[in-house]
Amino acid sequence: MKALTLFANVGIDEYYLHEIGIDVVVANELLKDRADFYKKIYPNVNMINGDITDSKVYSRIVKAAKDIGVE
Repeated sequence: MKALTLFANVGIDEYYLHEIGIDVVVANELLKDRADFYKKIYPNVNMINGDITDSKVYSRIVKAAKDIGVE
């Protein structure tokens, strides 16, 4: 199963999700330092850094999720 995560922080939950067969493929985090750290831990996840209330960031998240079949 594929999933996306919002307010990802540094990705602690992703470890446990992976253990039960859920692969996070798109993530969003507001703070750049946390998003950068997340990318180091999970290089295969499409991390979108920015404020989800910003329409451009929101659109990028939606597009990324749809592109890989997460809806």
